[in-house]
Amino acid sequence: MIVIAAWNVRGLNSIAHRHALAQFVRDRGVQFLGILETRVRRGNVQSVRAGLLPSWSWFDDYTGPGGRIWLAWDAVEISVEVLLVGEQFVHCRLGNKRTSSTCLISVVYGDCDPIRRRLLWGELLTLSSAIVDSPWCALGDFNIVIDESESRGGSAEVPQSSYLSALPQTSDHSPLLLLGAERRPIGGVFRFENFLISQPGFLNSVKHVWRHHIHGNGLYGVTRKLKALKPVFRAQRKAKGDLAQNVWLAKEFLEKAQALFDEYKADDLQLLVQWCRKVYSRAVAMEDTMLRQRAKLRWLKDGDRCSKAFFRKINATRAKMRVFQITNAAGDVLTEADQEAFFDISDDSAPGPDGYTSAFFKAAWTEIGEEVCAAVKEFFVSGRLLKQINATVLVLIPKLQMPTRVSEFRPIACCNVLYKAISKILVKRMQKVLNSLIDYSQTAFVPGRSITDNIMLAQELLSGYNIARSPKRCTIKIDIQKAYDSVQWDFLLETLKIFKFPHRFVTWMEQCVTTAAFSIALNGQLHGFFKGSKGIRQGDPSSPYLFVLVMELFHVLLQLRVQTEGDFRFHWKCAELGILNLCFADDVLIFCAGDVPSVRRVKVVLEEFAELSGLQVNSSKSTVIFSKAIQSERQELLDLLGFQEGCLPIKYLGVPLTASRLSVADCRPILDKVACRLAGWTHLTLSLAGRAQLLKSVLGSLHTYWSSVFLLPKSITKLLEQKMRSFLWKGSSGSGMVKVSWDQVCKPQVQGGLGIRRVRHMNLALLLKQVWRILQEDPTSIWVAWVLRYRLRNQPLWTVNASSSSWCWRKLVKTSVLLKEGLEYRVGDGHKFWLWTDLWHPRGPLINHFPRGPSITGLAVDSRLMTVIHQGQWCWPSASDFDIQQIMSDLPAIYPQQPDKVLWKPGTFSTQSLLQFLEPSSPRVLWSQLLGGKFVIPRHEFILWLAILERLSTMDRIWASTLGGESDFDGLIEAGNWTYCGQRDDGGVDIC
Repeated sequence: MIVIAAWNVRGLNSIAHRHALAQFVRDRGVQFLGILETRVRRGNVQSVRAGLLPSWSWFDDYTGPGGRIWLAWDAVEISVEVLLVGEQFVHCRLGNKRTSSTCLISVVYGDCDPIRRRLLWGELLTLSSAIVDSPWCALGDFNIVIDESESRGGSAEVPQSSYLSALPQTSDHSPLLLLGAERRPIGGVFRFENFLISQPGFLNSVKHVWRHHIHGNGLYGVTRKLKALKPVFRAQRKAKGDLAQNVWLAKEFLEKAQALFDEYKADDLQLLVQWCRKVYSRAVAMEDTMLRQRAKLRWLKDGDRCSKAFFRKINATRAKMRVFQITNAAGDVLTEADQEAFFDISDDSAPGPDGYTSAFFKAAWTEIGEEVCAAVKEFFVSGRLLKQINATVLVLIPKLQMPTRVSEFRPIACCNVLYKAISKILVKRMQKVLNSLIDYSQTAFVPGRSITDNIMLAQELLSGYNIARSPKRCTIKIDIQKAYDSVQWDFLLETLKIFKFPHRFVTWMEQCVTTAAFSIALNGQLHGFFKGSKGIRQGDPSSPYLFVLVMELFHVLLQLRVQTEGDFRFHWKCAELGILNLCFADDVLIFCAGDVPSVRRVKVVLEEFAELSGLQVNSSKSTVIFSKAIQSERQELLDLLGFQEGCLPIKYLGVPLTASRLSVADCRPILDKVACRLAGWTHLTLSLAGRAQLLKSVLGSLHTYWSSVFLLPKSITKLLEQKMRSFLWKGSSGSGMVKVSWDQVCKPQVQGGLGIRRVRHMNLALLLKQVWRILQEDPTSIWVAWVLRYRLRNQPLWTVNASSSSWCWRKLVKTSVLLKEGLEYRVGDGHKFWLWTDLWHPRGPLINHFPRGPSITGLAVDSRLMTVIHQGQWCWPSASDFDIQQIMSDLPAIYPQQPDKVLWKPGTFSTQSLLQFLEPSSPRVLWSQLLGGKFVIPRHEFILWLAILERLSTMDRIWASTLGGESDFDGLIEAGNWTYCGQRDDGGVDIC
């Protein structure tokens, strides 16, 4: 059903009028709107629409004065074809995209002149004679009635004085609403509003309900009390009314009170201003809390009010639409763990069916905490989970623009906070043993492991695939159908038993997984209530970890078949470490030799695992990548697997894997991602401070994932910075003037900049972190283990010849040189450092300064440092050679009770310290202390920064940069048009 409306708004230039119109559309669920008498000049059309219904489509008619008729519609739901435009109407066809039904609509704004209005009747009669077998409605402001009974009120030309005094922010014309069928009420499901926490009486309301005793177990009592609180909070929410309207009214009262005080300077008026300011601040705080909860924008700082940004974000989102210890010595789960589980959940995360957010539990913890903890403990004692606790809302996230089938939605589970807390307690215990249970080929959700290991190792193994004389090998990229939704419960529980989880823990997980019941959220309403039969929920804190355990059994099964069957051959440079596959959740790569026996063994394992677990391979999306050395066998291998042949580059974990160097074309997705994000921000109305915050928290970090594994082409880093600079100064509109150089912007705040990082420096810093992991010989990284075994092969990084290696490794080795100056080699037992080629000596690698050293001393080039250390003391061979004497005269201290260590001179090794190390230093500026701080409003801070740098748009700067002309400049001063002091050199100093 299409909801159609028309409204004579009597002007859209007023912000209050626009707000009232947008609120009407939201409240009534309007999908097509005819707006009459807008009074908006043609040049202001875009700015007005940007703040009204930003995600909608528009049509306007400027044949009459002031934009008499505008059309607006939700393009996601309906299509509009304008058929005819007259001076007093617009005739169009509306199509419902979901039902394919159509109707004809004529939006009318009749002329006040009776003679001209007669022309309208003739045109409408002509239209009616041409309409056959199609519903038609003409609606709008006809400026005439058939009978006097249809009219009510005074003169149409002069609004009533009562209206002018009571409702100055809305039109005195009523909107027309056309409903084609009964429509469900919007917003019927209870949802706790976080702003209620700050209201007087919140804790008293909770205390009043919580003091009652309810018979039954603890979880039942908690759920009953939460249910009893719902009508209380509904009433409190209803009493607050329209929060946005409250803000506008409070602002208007404050402005009027301020105007009265400015005029009369009375003490009672000063008190009135203070009271109005408090009312306004409370109204703003409530609205911001509500909008933050709806929009889930975590990049906005408190104190920088961006209600418009919130509103636009909400509207845009709607448009898209072994040894294991779980208890303490007494066998109880600790209360501190219970509380931590609740407090770890984000305040604004989507609530479950009960409607309560974690913010409610945190705010009311003093009243409800003891009983809630007791209820959670009761579950761990009884092992039984109440069905109300494990009820779940399934939110269907569309994968496509206009989804029509169930498979085109991604189901996300919204669980109750009580259940999430129980699940988090289980997860924290599980996390402690995952490192010992999960092979290093899996990196997802295992503490201490990194997704970059998968990417960088896969990139190394694929190098040389484009060379005909390379070894015969292949990589199989597996796509698992509906991975989370397909796991068989019996297999999951058996997996926990195989990994020796305690029986009690398995029972707890069984209750969490198998007792879940679901309702589906559609258009703001919950539909159905049904139990599941398999799968784990996306949105349950425990699901990712359970899935990792399931996929570990796939690795174990593959490993077992390889060990028991002698015809499997390993992929090139995988045999020594036994590398068979890489997994990141359901993203799987399998590596093997490019022959029939090896591929057949993989096929058998995939089929066996699918039968056991329920996880089926999607053959249409799975691919095989062959090295160029495989030619005649390709089709046979493809037929055996039933997969498609893939070609490099392939997309893996969001980045391209290629056999050659990374090209500009390969990096296009980064630029597209930035452009897409900028396009998504067109509906935001942001100040310069808001844009700077977005740059730091969102836009500036979009490339960091790629930058962690690749050295990006310089042309890409320049393009990224161009887009960032343009967004900062020109916004999404593309218009504006650059006020401060990009070099100044990118300086740290203590040096007078905004602290926005250069893309190139960030790229280098993130790559150097990978170098640091190699130097530390990170024991948790399969990629580091592979590098040590196949790339370094008993030599330090600094002496590696990477000329014949992969492009990725060559770039990394070249970049590693930047790290040398910041490293400190601390000599310990001497087992790690190389005697002649490492950086342990103050002079650097000894082989560079004393090439004859190995022959003179008899110590081989590949000797470890321990060969010249005995009982914690230096013990060099006796030699009279001058060079050896030079070495021995400058030996560092030894720490014999410790292993050799590579330290970071600047202190703690981090991305931040690396950036400071790489970036050119500038002197600190004293005025930087004026910026920042907990109580500084970002917008004010940004303006002050511009003022200090003398980059504010003061009249002298505007005149010098855009107008010019000595005589006209003097005329402005003489005419009194100079804003502040009438002085010719008036500028930033006067404002400060």
